Amino acid sequence: MAALVLVAACGTLDPVDGPRAELDQARALWEDFEPSNYTYSVRRLCFCAPDAIGPVRVVVQDGVVSSAAYVATGDTVATTFRDLFPAVEGLFDVLENAYDTEADGVEVTFDDDTGVPTQFFIDFIEMAADDELGYEITEPVTVVLPQ
Repeated sequence: MAALVLVAACGTLDPVDGPRAELDQARALWEDFEPSNYTYSVRRLCFCAPDAIGPVRVVVQDGVVSSAAYVATGDTVATTFRDLFPAVEGLFDVLENAYDTEADGVEVTFDDDTGVPTQFFIDFIEMAADDELGYEITEPVTVVLPQ
């Protein structure tokens, strides 16, 4: 298999009408680009069990997560934690949920070329402890091309 590594400068897209519009713009970029087969690695930023943090290498085939394994060990992520490490589309869903539930704070950086949210942090309730959640791409999206 040949692989094309997308190493793009990560920046912030120009907000059109605020954070929700920026998310919509980034999602539209991703939907225009969205490959059906790709890999990437992601780490969760939270007060969580180590198995729920990663980093995890996510493999997507035909648009669906086909495997998720811890980068450090290669061990498969247990079913209990698998949904915590989604395809890129799932990262957009986490952000959309934060806006829909009116999270107190959302900080996000998108890849200018693909729209991928490369890093984000959500504070759901300002005065609550341990409610924060973030994701960080640790290995960029690598498109897997058919042979």
